[in-house]
Amino acid sequence: MQNTALINRDHERQALDQLLDAARAGLSGSFVLRGEPGIGKSALLDYAADRASGMQVARVLAIESEMELGFAALHQLLVPFLTRIEELPAPQRDALGSAFGLIAADAAAPDRFLVGLAALTLLSAAAAAQPLLVIVDDTQWLDDVSADVLAFVARRVYADRIALLFAVREPPGRRLPLDGLTDLYLPGLPRPDLARAHLLYGEWLRRQRHRAEARAQVRTALDMFGAMGLDAFADRARTELGALGERVGVRGQDTAAERPRESLTAQEERIARLVAEGASNSEAAAQLFVSPSTIDYHLRKVFRKLGVTSRTQLIGALADLAEAGA
Repeated sequence: MQNTALINRDHERQALDQLLDAARAGLSGSFVLRGEPGIGKSALLDYAADRASGMQVARVLAIESEMELGFAALHQLLVPFLTRIEELPAPQRDALGSAFGLIAADAAAPDRFLVGLAALTLLSAAAAAQPLLVIVDDTQWLDDVSADVLAFVARRVYADRIALLFAVREPPGRRLPLDGLTDLYLPGLPRPDLARAHLLYGEWLRRQRHRAEARAQVRTALDMFGAMGLDAFADRARTELGALGERVGVRGQDTAAERPRESLTAQEERIARLVAEGASNSEAAAQLFVSPSTIDYHLRKVFRKLGVTSRTQLIGALADLAEAGA
């Protein structure tokens, strides 16, 4: 069954398919997906990644707490390609090495133009071997220099076999340097239709025995039906939640304490605690001997399971878990 976030997204999916086909054929291009929170931007990014057969996929998840860390998101993107850093022209190599702390830096900040050229050169070299899809989620939380560099790269690819996708929450709350890139705006579905889509998807997930995901979809439907006063549909959602083992009060007056929380794996808990203690993704990766992209992957799952959207909220959620387990 189709993800509810992709319902009525035929136009957007067709645009993404054409972008990927162009990259496979030797061209390059980019889209900036824009829309309000929860509208389906991340689902479309996942759709593109799933459709990128025969391509490399490099993903960046911008983190709000890393917005003040210069080059943080760019480092996240380029780590898999740094084995080729010695192939860069010396000025580009030195600028990128200085930005990433790989060589002793001068007092002056690394030249952004040279860092941008270095990123473009590394990505183009990787794409010469196999077409490349670059995905940037939560672009509104990119650190400033990474945003500048990634936009620089997106404006300069042409026949490099590179496709770039940026997802931006609207309104972004800041000016982003994405001028000249093609915007793809995601209009919202009518709210009753969207609520019914969540409910139907949740019912299908339960039948497939994906109970945790099903509960999340049906809860969302219940909240939306309740807010719109659609009591008959709200009752159906409560019945479905009951089938999923969740107690729900009258007219949706259920509490967070009544909702079962999906547990963290041991690895997810280790990562969550390191991050809550102030470790960056790169620092956590070094301590656990994994890649930053692995940290990103698990951290996204932690955020979803705990129902948080920032590292500040993560600290509180872990404190609540500790208290509940005491």
